[in-house]
Amino acid sequence: MVTQTLQLIWPVAVTVATVLISICLFKSLTFTLELAITSRRITDDPKLVILGLKIKNISKVSALKGEALLKVDGQRLPETDSVKSGKCFGDESVDFDGADRIITSTRRINPRERVYVERIYVLLPGDILHVGLQFKEKWGFLSWGKRQTTTCYIESLAKTEV
Repeated sequence: MVTQTLQLIWPVAVTVATVLISICLFKSLTFTLELAITSRRITDDPKLVILGLKIKNISKVSALKGEALLKVDGQRLPETDSVKSGKCFGDESVDFDGADRIITSTRRINPRERVYVERIYVLLPGDILHVGLQFKEKWGFLSWGKRQTTTCYIESLAKTEV
């Protein structure tokens, strides 16, 4: 009786242990990136803004790059004089259809490696830029993989004249 119980419990215990070890191993073998968008102005021309785009691999494994996308949409600042407090005008989501591909020469981002690029955009007075940065991983020959995204708004320095 005891032998039959052990014969039943032993495979179940080994299976559970294998599943737990597999989950921990898979988690340690997936990449994690830190995406950041920064902006700075050119001092001679307040209409020009430089976007800094940083992708840093903070995991222990390399990330194979499928594609890195950048989407920048210029928008007018909404009229806020007659609007109640707490009204949301912006949406955090970005439609990446028609987005620019960036860092096209990079095939992989190794552990603790950082890729940084800058681009210059015109930002007219009274406008805001809605910027989205997305990284799609490629798994070997497969086109699907993990996707990470960050977005931000950048406002113009000069206000519109009334």
